[in-house]
Amino acid sequence: MITQLFPRCAAFVSLLATVGLGGSCVKAEAPAAPAANEAAPSGQLQAGANVLPYEIHNTSSGEEYCQMCAYAERAGTVAVYGNLHDDKFWSDLEKLQAVQDSHKNFGCFGQVLDSQDAAAIKAEARKHHLTIPVVYAVDPGWVGVYKVGGVSRTVYYSSNFKILWTGLGLDEPSFAKLNEQIKQNPRS
Repeated sequence: MITQLFPRCAAFVSLLATVGLGGSCVKAEAPAAPAANEAAPSGQLQAGANVLPYEIHNTSSGEEYCQMCAYAERAGTVAVYGNLHDDKFWSDLEKLQAVQDSHKNFGCFGQVLDSQDAAAIKAEARKHHLTIPVVYAVDPGWVGVYKVGGVSRTVYYSSNFKILWTGLGLDEPSFAKLNEQIKQNPRS
């Protein structure tokens, strides 16, 4: 099924099997977009939840790819979801850039929730001197799978397709917790 959803992911299917996920995590379908008067999904995913695939648009390179395929072989992945005009989100991404710079075998990216304006996102990333990918979901419905619910500064740290830590923003205590989780990763 994953090769139907993401044609570039054929090699990824065997990698899923090696960590015991088989095809289970790839059977999820993007949720329907909520009605205008319906509340956004509530509650973040918790540690232990499976990471699910969806396609993202890299605003720097213009490429579109499955985020799981792009980061599957990394020791871990840290993603921060946020809003384009949230200064604290961009501050979190600057901290995430430092994580990427000091842990080359990790994958870090920021995902803008409220815009698909690649030029505006790219300009903001450049303004903050970011080299990590800043992306948006190709199909905005996939954001619902991660239960972000439009909440800017949602942070997920995952390894081997499992979420290991979640947070809201990377203030000093949260950033310290994230770094502690990364240190505990035997591949870091």
